[in-house]
Amino acid sequence: MRKKFLIILILPVLFCSCSFYEPTFPEVVAINFFSTGIKTSGYGVVFEDAILTVAHIFGDKYEKNAVCTIIHTNGISYQSELIFIDYTSDLALVSNKAGGKNPSLTASRSALYVYCDDKYIKTDSSSRVKCVLPRKPEVLLKLNASVEYGASGSPVINGKGDLAGIICAKSPDGKYAYAVPADVIEEFTDKYRYSTK
Repeated sequence: MRKKFLIILILPVLFCSCSFYEPTFPEVVAINFFSTGIKTSGYGVVFEDAILTVAHIFGDKYEKNAVCTIIHTNGISYQSELIFIDYTSDLALVSNKAGGKNPSLTASRSALYVYCDDKYIKTDSSSRVKCVLPRKPEVLLKLNASVEYGASGSPVINGKGDLAGIICAKSPDGKYAYAVPADVIEEFTDKYRYSTK
């Protein structure tokens, strides 16, 4: 009788602790960019001592030493410079002056969370699709998630808190979001490292 009583007590505790588990999410920052005739905004995620975001936030033409405003969730804001940009992958790196946790990259697409409306939302459906959008990588992640305009640069995180992609577009009907996948991000960061040697 005592063993049965202990099992009955322990099982709900195990079930509850597993069902409410959420990963540790990396910090997301807001990015505001102002240039000649351009005023845009989006998001970025702290990544490898810089901030990873999408290139199209900075317009169609790269401007050397382009400056943007970074706003962290704790209220810290500062002027920051564009470090590296690659329009073929639609990715960019901006200098980070406030530090933050650096997420790992992952190709895992199970239990993904998308940053939207200042919070992470869970999506259980994703797939890799051939891209027909201009100035985007050949393959994108298609997510069953609705995002608003201005969500570009928002991270897509897996259940372990690893970076699985960066939001770069949404479907015309608003039902799906598209993200630059982790393998393209890895190629981009390798290209950046090679350029700084």
